[in-house]
Amino acid sequence: MAVYETTLVTATPDAYVHMQIYASVTGTQEQTLCLPTLQWVFAPLYLQPICPRNPQVPKRGTAKKGDFMSCKKNSFLQRACIAIALLTFAILVNALQAQTTAATVTDPGVRPTGKMQFATDLLADCPVVGAKFPETPCIDFVQPRSVAPAPPADGAGQVFGATLNLATAGNLLATWFEGLSVFETPASVNGTDNSGTAGKFIRGLGPSFNALSCFDCHSQPAIGGSSPGCVGSFCTSLSPTGVKFSSETNPQIVAARDRNATNSIPDFLLERQATGPLVEVRFPRGAAANGNAAAVPPGAVAQLFVIAGRTDAPSSCAISQVDFQTQEKNNNLIFRIPTPTFGVGFVENVPEPILESNAGAAKTLASNLGITDIKFGVFNRSENDQTITRFGWKAQIKSLLTFSGEASNVEMGVTNEMFPTERTYGNFPNCTNVNQLPEDVTQSLTGNQIEALTGPLPTSEPSPDEPGVTSKISTNIENFAIFMRLNAAPAICNFNSDVNPTTGFANCNKVDATVLDGAAIFGTTILGAPATSGMPNIGCALCHSQTLHTGPSTTPSMDNAEFHPFSDFALHHMGGLADGVKQGRAAGDQFRTAPLWGLGQRLFFLHDGRDNNLVQAIKDHCIAPAGDMSGDQQMSASEACTVVSKFNSLTVTQKQDVLNFLRSL
Repeated sequence: MAVYETTLVTATPDAYVHMQIYASVTGTQEQTLCLPTLQWVFAPLYLQPICPRNPQVPKRGTAKKGDFMSCKKNSFLQRACIAIALLTFAILVNALQAQTTAATVTDPGVRPTGKMQFATDLLADCPVVGAKFPETPCIDFVQPRSVAPAPPADGAGQVFGATLNLATAGNLLATWFEGLSVFETPASVNGTDNSGTAGKFIRGLGPSFNALSCFDCHSQPAIGGSSPGCVGSFCTSLSPTGVKFSSETNPQIVAARDRNATNSIPDFLLERQATGPLVEVRFPRGAAANGNAAAVPPGAVAQLFVIAGRTDAPSSCAISQVDFQTQEKNNNLIFRIPTPTFGVGFVENVPEPILESNAGAAKTLASNLGITDIKFGVFNRSENDQTITRFGWKAQIKSLLTFSGEASNVEMGVTNEMFPTERTYGNFPNCTNVNQLPEDVTQSLTGNQIEALTGPLPTSEPSPDEPGVTSKISTNIENFAIFMRLNAAPAICNFNSDVNPTTGFANCNKVDATVLDGAAIFGTTILGAPATSGMPNIGCALCHSQTLHTGPSTTPSMDNAEFHPFSDFALHHMGGLADGVKQGRAAGDQFRTAPLWGLGQRLFFLHDGRDNNLVQAIKDHCIAPAGDMSGDQQMSASEACTVVSKFNSLTVTQKQDVLNFLRSL
């Protein structure tokens, strides 16, 4: 009995049919079955026979009808060849159809956010009414806490280390909600609300800006998250009344037209106005000033909109938008989407030796896995004190307060104690003579003013621990930073977690066997043993580190705490994903490993939001490098290519398990 193997390969790399053909041999000399016939019949389908006893078998795709003759001339065997070929053809076609259907791997999609867990009554929207801007409603689609075997996590939209109970959580919860209120408050040029009442909005919008509030860009799946949008059947809710993301409610489109502003909306925003994501724009090669449009230095943010024409702007203000159309034609325009801020207080408090030790351990594990293309321990660093920076797409920002100050100035145009001057001026001084600078400053309050917020204090001395006092005295950017610092980490919930049909709140279901297996293949152990033994480790967790630890902290829940960000917060070359923007020590093709916690409820992936499907996002981790947009042409291959190759070599089931795991984060 001779055994012959043949593999039918299709255009879909996941779909193939592998068969063994058994041929009975008679006579004193073993006869080779006429397998070239199979190749001749199936050449259009890329059939690959293995015929070890016949050296004349043609290569795949080169078989011709005459190749029959390489077989022994035996009429019975020739007839048998044809019969087997026809039978095999029918079997293979049926098997191929079934296998091709089964070979599809799909992104399970975004886990639902549910509805807001606070009443619609303004005073009940938050346990604490904002002291600085008391009329700002609390918009927070609170996400559930984790369920074992997932590690403990309070959930996105929650304050970490405390329950939603003001009496038991103390000032931690109160201060977080105060900061949340400021985070959601819109900005206007002079601080008036839409009715013209002073002191209701943040003062200092513009002269150039990208958004009206922090919440505009950081709202999915809860306040502090990433870009809202509308992907497939999922559209982000933008307010407590359930308004869905659309062309009319897109926050950037709203900002462009707010208060009769005369902004033109760039084509790249019009193309995504109904879907998202919200973006900021940078020019890798910069752009010269043009009339009343400010110059944009290489790699800097080019603000989208200006205050000209707004009803709250000086009538003499003349300032122009940047010429985005020309820069887009010149291939000098890249996008960035908002980074989520969940759990970032943990990240801020990680000692440098922990990050460096983690990189060393990952390097050792990579060697054991045969992965050699990853460079470990390459961190961005502050030019001021040379310490590791860890926030932003290129880890270019050191602290949450710096993050807040820069975003306030760049995204909203509000000057503050960290960034006290305007970025753009228009026809100076006509666009900047409304407010004293900086526009966001620390407040000095008397005891009577504090008691007006808190009621009678127990002593004659003001108490900074009273709810509202910290928020009122602090700058807006300090409120932003406190809110982000106390943001809870996202919970790991099964990829198909649903919504409670009675309450409408999002559920967190226990992870299933597919997620356990996917976690093991990804390279993480935090969920325990896989459901199936022998799962391969493809090395995703080498960069997307599962566990880090904080150092000592004055915040009890952050003191020497363990957390699971799925990032090493280091820089890595990413090949064709390069955007040509250099920030700190990060080159144009280097990016910080994006933390994956919260991925299950994220709508857009990669630094520019180009993908809304995890399958494509994984593929895009290994794009061949092209010319650097900044012009220096110093590009490296992606460090992720070996891991992507390992992912591609997985079975269909294993790939799906990885996707299920990722959507459970």
